[in-house]
Amino acid sequence: SLGTVLIRLGRINEAAERFTEATRLVPEHLEARCNLANTYIQLGKFNEATDQFEAVLRSNPDFEPAKRGLIRVAQARQAPPLVPNSPVPLP
Repeated sequence: SLGTVLIRLGRINEAAERFTEATRLVPEHLEARCNLANTYIQLGKFNEATDQFEAVLRSNPDFEPAKRGLIRVAQARQAPPLVPNSPVPLP
């Protein structure tokens, strides 16, 4: 998807915009919602990432990518930001 290509190019904000649009157009698209959540992790937006993963799990409690995503959020809260100039302070 375009969002995935943008991530590979390091254009995380643009990727988040694409995934946001995808989830707006097709709210039940669980992969797009997880991709959006993963971009939020990279941007240091951990609450937003958690909200997206939890929305996926409300739709499908057995969706493993969302379960693993919540673990990544918890780990990322403890790590330095992945994106320069992120609002998340360095430890």
